[in-house]
Amino acid sequence: MMPRRVAAAVLALAAAALLVAAGPAVAQDAAPAPAEPAATPATEPPVDPASLPVTLMFSLKERVAIEAAMREGGLDRSVGEPAAPLRPFLRTPLYLSGILWSAPGDWTVWLNGRALRPGDSGLLYSIAEVDARRVVLAVAWGENTRLVQLEPNQTFVPSTGQVVEGRPF
Repeated sequence: MMPRRVAAAVLALAAAALLVAAGPAVAQDAAPAPAEPAATPATEPPVDPASLPVTLMFSLKERVAIEAAMREGGLDRSVGEPAAPLRPFLRTPLYLSGILWSAPGDWTVWLNGRALRPGDSGLLYSIAEVDARRVVLAVAWGENTRLVQLEPNQTFVPSTGQVVEGRPF
């Protein structure tokens, strides 16, 4: 059971949080202000800094610039060169279950249960080198390519960039 002082403090904090979340108090019995006739100004009136909401993310100058950009229609991505598409990256771990090596161009490796031979490649990786004990993979890594060396019963985990023993998935 909570001591009374702690319970009272918790209730006071909860009530204060509700009051803050509710916003400023507004008189309920006040008559509504008369509606002003709709006027369409020819130009946009200047922004009054006091009318902008308070923010912790931007300075007043930045906030005014954001409001102006939003009024003008935001970003126009049709001007200039289109952005280059992002290169996909490997998300699933690569598990090397075995190597069958006879000669430098005569081998089979099993990655994630799939048998790969010379010339085969995955979408985001290719086999760079194979010998009787290890496989070197060229893995797409952001804008670059990363070489990853695996021995049988090892897994390359792309989310951490580590090679671990066994099959963690």
